Amino acid sequence: MKRTLTKGFTLIEVMVTLVILAILVSIMWNFFDDYLRKNTRGQAVHALSLLRQEMQRCASNNNGNFTGCNNTYTTFVQPIMNRQYPNFSYIVTTTVDTVNGVVGAGYTLRATNTGNDPDCLTLEIDELGNKTFTGTSTNTIRCWGSN
Repeated sequence: MKRTLTKGFTLIEVMVTLVILAILVSIMWNFFDDYLRKNTRGQAVHALSLLRQEMQRCASNNNGNFTGCNNTYTTFVQPIMNRQYPNFSYIVTTTVDTVNGVVGAGYTLRATNTGNDPDCLTLEIDELGNKTFTGTSTNTIRCWGSN
């Protein structure tokens, strides 16, 4: 009796390979999702950094007062952000504050996440560089840094 050799894979071998691939993809998906969140946080930090520079420039043109600098984001920073990050998923707002009774002596910049990042819903920075955030994270570095 002569045996014929068949070439190829059995159905069991193909199914085992697909199961292994599915497990690897499900593990990697979480890492990829975290990477995307960190990337969008970095974009928000970049936007707030640019806006902070423009606010200082605006104040230097107004005798150190931030009154009248509310439109700095839409005028100077938003075109840069739209060009560099077409899918920017944060809403950036500027609030001119009263400090020690002086109107326009300070400001608060806020980036509010419109995407899927419950860890860092909002990022805020004031004229002194004090950074705050809201969200489920308990770590400022996670929202403002590279972690």
